[in-house]
Amino acid sequence: MKMIGALALVLVGATACPDHGPPTLKQEFGTPAPIRPESNGEVAFLLGPAGILGPSPLYVVGPSTKARRIGIPGDLTDFAWSPDGSTIAYVVSASEFGGGSIDVVDANGSGNRTLVRSSTPLSGISWSPDGRWIVYGQGIAMAPKADNRYRLFARPTGGGAPLMLTHGPDEGLLPAWSPEGTRIAYLSLSPPFQPHTAASLTVINADGSGASTVLRSSGLHMSGPAWSPDGRRLVVVEGQDLRLVRLNGSGSHVIYRCRGDCTSRAPRWSPDGSQIALTVYHGGHWRIVTITPTGKRVPVPAGLLPRACCLAWQPVPR
Repeated sequence: MKMIGALALVLVGATACPDHGPPTLKQEFGTPAPIRPESNGEVAFLLGPAGILGPSPLYVVGPSTKARRIGIPGDLTDFAWSPDGSTIAYVVSASEFGGGSIDVVDANGSGNRTLVRSSTPLSGISWSPDGRWIVYGQGIAMAPKADNRYRLFARPTGGGAPLMLTHGPDEGLLPAWSPEGTRIAYLSLSPPFQPHTAASLTVINADGSGASTVLRSSGLHMSGPAWSPDGRRLVVVEGQDLRLVRLNGSGSHVIYRCRGDCTSRAPRWSPDGSQIALTVYHGGHWRIVTITPTGKRVPVPAGLLPRACCLAWQPVPR
């Protein structure tokens, strides 16, 4: 399992969609879509290695079922449920600097197929609310003395060329598509890049325009972000603090403090809005912590294997 640090920056250039391809993001998401109420289904998680690095397979478990392994073997660094809960997209890392792929697998473990192949590293993945696009970070020209910075790309899930959403000089990592489909939140790193470069929480329109800084780090590492189901709030980890950010301009506040490293994996919000899952690395082991949006600890879902990390709930449309 690879740690995404300030110098692990992402992807190769992409061409615009051809005239006969799918609609552009601006055409697709020009007006807000209604937010669909959802509830929580099964949970998916990565099985953390014995140390900080190593193979990290993907599992799915329900309240009354045993954990089942799905997808291809390998070092998986991120994953995301599709909006209808039928499939999971996940990132496979070939090596620390050698690229990888984004694969999609049905929730029952069948039908694995590759959606993105890359010779450079990938960082994060998120679906558009209608399931027609994914957004991800990808490194550009990961070679000595080359442009190592990550960019955000959106690719149609039904096939077609990717669209580059962000451009230099800043780096874009760990994107999260908003529930109504018009915005994407991500972490932005500004040059000069150092091992402890501070990040900012940035929001752009789904077509890549209108970048706005929502939160500037105080010099600490960050991970996330994750949208609340109503699209009004984001959570992001800054140092050891889980911070709730309100998008109406009223600022942010800390709702939980981790005991251990919780910046290496992004937090996840449950589809019904009742819980937030954190991955904490402490004492040589990964573990899941679940809290309410007010910071109260609640029991983790049943059936998780030891060293589980990166828990995400299956959306169940009502």
